Amino acid sequence: MVSVEAASLLAQVLPVGVFVLILESRRALGFYDTKGSAGVAVMALYWFFFFIAAFSGLSATKTAVTAVVNHSALRGAEAEVFLFSSNLLWVAVAVFAALIALSESGLGKVLYDAGGRSRERRDARRAARRGRHER
Repeated sequence: MVSVEAASLLAQVLPVGVFVLILESRRALGFYDTKGSAGVAVMALYWFFFFIAAFSGLSATKTAVTAVVNHSALRGAEAEVFLFSSNLLWVAVAVFAALIALSESGLGKVLYDAGGRSRERRDARRAARRGRHER
């Protein structure tokens, strides 16, 4: 059960999460290299989950506002869906914050470059095993 007071508080806080999610989504374009097929897949998944999180945040906000206006507590399945939707929004905001921190600190570029180097080493080892040494 979600009381009217809790719904009132969440009706004030959830729009802030949705606003942060939408405002910071524009920074996502610089996170990954979209030249390869893996980069395109990551960006497609990113935007898919972004829209799911934004929709769930907006629907949770609507449910909270409706509960406050009607002055009725959320019960049963409605409360479970509301809690799931609001938690999904905050998880998405946390993921955005982590991506922004990785991007701004330069750690994301370091990890991406390290992955590229290990891929080159792996390809060189495979070629050596097959007897095609690259000189």
